[in-house]
Amino acid sequence: MGDIIPIQKKKEFAVDPQIVEEIKEASKLLPSNDEESQRDVKSSVPDFRSTISDEEKKQLLSKFELVKTRKIIYDKPILIIYNPSSGRHTNLIPLIESRLTKEKIPFEFKRTEKARDTYYFAKEVDLDLYSMLVAAGGDGSYHEVVNGMLARSDKKKLPIGMIPNGSGNDTCSSLGVMNLEDALNYIVNAEVLAIDTVRCLIDHEEYDQIADTDEAKLNYCRHMLINCTLAMPAKIANEAQKYK
Repeated sequence: MGDIIPIQKKKEFAVDPQIVEEIKEASKLLPSNDEESQRDVKSSVPDFRSTISDEEKKQLLSKFELVKTRKIIYDKPILIIYNPSSGRHTNLIPLIESRLTKEKIPFEFKRTEKARDTYYFAKEVDLDLYSMLVAAGGDGSYHEVVNGMLARSDKKKLPIGMIPNGSGNDTCSSLGVMNLEDALNYIVNAEVLAIDTVRCLIDHEEYDQIADTDEAKLNYCRHMLINCTLAMPAKIANEAQKYK
């Protein structure tokens, strides 16, 4: 026998009749749902499609850029920078190993052990040895891998894959990567696209004004993936690190 869930009876309230009349009068001012009224509303709204010329349409479309993809070949291993301390603390390594081995994709894991490892791994690893970098963790992990690669002195770049294992995973969600299966499917498909980042300088007007040291570049230059905040939201995010 299943659990019995008690049903709470609706409560009855005494209502002032005058208030009821006022509500009825006010409801008459709301738009009507009948077909004739809807036709009147539609006829009063201009159809902008008919007012734009073909030439104007071409000019408008020329301002947009189609999302282009390209295929990559896994002739070298992919390097998975794996953060075991990210939000969910779920060990995804066996699942990742199983899928990539099945698909015959060579790979290596590099586990982080302390703060900023994700940044320095991407900044200092020999990219010539790999076909792609993969950040497995949360939004902080993706952010640090991207920033580490863009801070490289040799200016070398590789495609970056993302495997969600954080508490938020906003970056992955915005790209349609909702879970581990999605992430691995994208990696196996070996199709990449370019996305924009926004470079944010802190206390400097120009990038060249920042001292050429790892610490200075990390503190005063960041590349934003999904959002950037100042003042109170940034302070809250910084303080939240203590509770992770």
